[in-house]
Amino acid sequence: MLSSSTARSLSFLAAIAFSTGCASFTNVRSAQVKNGFAVSGQWTHTADMGDDASYMWTGGQLDDCAPCSRSVSTLDVSVRKGIRDANSPRAYEFGLGVTGISHLYGEGFVGWNQDGRIPFGVGGRATIARAEGRDFRIDGRSDIRVIDAVRVLLSTGVYYHRGKPDGTWLLAHTPGVGLEASAGPFSVSSSVGWLIGRGRRTDPTAVRLGLQEVSVRVPVVSVGLAIHGTGAVRPMQR
Repeated sequence: MLSSSTARSLSFLAAIAFSTGCASFTNVRSAQVKNGFAVSGQWTHTADMGDDASYMWTGGQLDDCAPCSRSVSTLDVSVRKGIRDANSPRAYEFGLGVTGISHLYGEGFVGWNQDGRIPFGVGGRATIARAEGRDFRIDGRSDIRVIDAVRVLLSTGVYYHRGKPDGTWLLAHTPGVGLEASAGPFSVSSSVGWLIGRGRRTDPTAVRLGLQEVSVRVPVVSVGLAIHGTGAVRPMQR
């Protein structure tokens, strides 16, 4: 059974999800994997993305607007399982998540130097097939431990969006830096990063037919909350 505090946190995150978008561009998260299950929510917000890029994240519903540029806000909620081996500096994490209210994804992460001052690792994420298109991301993450409860978070990644209609795509670099503070099973983080990319979109209107070049360079801010399990790190069975 979930504790009352965990249940309230999940209810709060679910309520926010109904007012958010479907794309989470950055993933500034700790590279240290904790054994057991974790539930986390991360809210991200971009600056105005420009007319052409905004078209991609509104389902192509901006044909008649001028200007169309707008920001994108998204709530990303995930449930993950961390696996730590007391005899190895490596750790593994697998999970499922949702952006907005219906865009499901799977993710995985492999971390090294888990007991050192600077843990690091590489992870990936892919959305489960949906009509609006799919997102893929590869992230490199690292921490710098300031004190036991405070960490500087470093992240760099590649984000790829393949949208609908066919021919719409965006490839972007997503660097970011953040700060995480933890107390018991809870951790809170905040970060700032960039979405820097190029792509193309299909314009079905009579004004601009065919493929249009898209360029985006906008800041992205995020705030996250995570609730970690308290499983002990035990030797794996060989």
